[in-house]
Amino acid sequence: METEKSQFDAALVAAVASAVVAQLKADRTPAPARSSEGIDSPPTPSPGLEAVEAQREDGPGWKIARLARCAMIGHLEKASTFQAAQALAKSDRRYGEVVKAIQDYEARRKAISAGDLTSGGALIATPLYQDYIDLLRPQVIVRRMGATVIPVPSGSMDMGRMDAGATAQYVGENSGPNASEPQFGQLRFDSKKLSCIIPISNDFLRRSPAGAEAMIRKEMLARMGVREDLAFIRGDGAQNTPRGIKSFIASGNTFTSAVTDATTNLTATNVGSDLGRARRLLKNANTPMLKVGWMISPRTEEAIRNIRDAVGGWLYKQEMDQKGTIDGIPYATSTQIPDNLGSGDESEIYLADFSEFLIGDTMAILMAVSDGAAYKNSSGVVTAAFTEDQTVIKVLSEHDTMLQHSTSAVLINACHYGAT
Repeated sequence: METEKSQFDAALVAAVASAVVAQLKADRTPAPARSSEGIDSPPTPSPGLEAVEAQREDGPGWKIARLARCAMIGHLEKASTFQAAQALAKSDRRYGEVVKAIQDYEARRKAISAGDLTSGGALIATPLYQDYIDLLRPQVIVRRMGATVIPVPSGSMDMGRMDAGATAQYVGENSGPNASEPQFGQLRFDSKKLSCIIPISNDFLRRSPAGAEAMIRKEMLARMGVREDLAFIRGDGAQNTPRGIKSFIASGNTFTSAVTDATTNLTATNVGSDLGRARRLLKNANTPMLKVGWMISPRTEEAIRNIRDAVGGWLYKQEMDQKGTIDGIPYATSTQIPDNLGSGDESEIYLADFSEFLIGDTMAILMAVSDGAAYKNSSGVVTAAFTEDQTVIKVLSEHDTMLQHSTSAVLINACHYGAT
């Protein structure tokens, strides 16, 4: 009994001693810093819209949108675009790219006799032009499919074209070949102006830089991109507009679809006949076949995706979903290809070698800013920017188009794919 009591007392002493040692160590150890998120301190505020925007990785169109905002701020504050960009760059490093672009441009301005970017009012944004094109490319399917862009800084240019090449032939002894000469034609580019008017509230412009940039970018994409898409596909060249691919296609490269009724003969055989005939016409014309692609409407896309073979399997669905091709050829869709042509439910299918479609571009964007201009709103009503406390920016690009050879594209007319 006495032994058990002694063992208990020894264990108790050891436990107390251990606790005392631990407390002494704790007293000698500095207290940890109080958490910034602790109970006695307010929580760290979440980042606002500007911080989120500052962390966002830039994509196409943001640089040109910032340049436009600099032009508008400069106009409001009676300063130059360059001065506005410098001021904004102090709080947002992304505007440093705009400052550098203006500086680089001004270093070359005298040599190219262009506009002055450091002044207010009108300016030519050549340094950031590629950013503008990158913004439009996903929206303008002719650009996306590989159209060839040719710089035409002066706005007009003549370019030679070989219509027929020299011939070659085998000859026998003591006989010479017949003389042959290549035949040349000429392409003429005369730039057409595409203009976009963007009104923005002055309060919004000053107090929400991220929102102002986003609005400018969205408006350029929605208005200029959609209008370019329509012009490059179906434009007829009237009223100072460029001609689209359709207007250049030779009559022999246009034919009526075998699918004359979506409910009775939208079959794998008829669809295959249309696609095969279009490919054959393009190849028979000795087209280079460098950047070949289809252009179709969204309705036609869904109709082709749902075509089944003789045993009920999907005929095109897998390659369309996985590779973005139809019958092995890349395709793109556009709402600028109508579904209400002809009898009211017809559409079109295009097949082209887009490397043969030339876009003669001045490679510049013209911007003009005003807080007193009048403009027509979306309802066609004339609105005064001064009365509405707005600043208006006009963005203008210049280009013209040409198809090198009229047999470099094919048009399938009267397509009832997906019609109801």
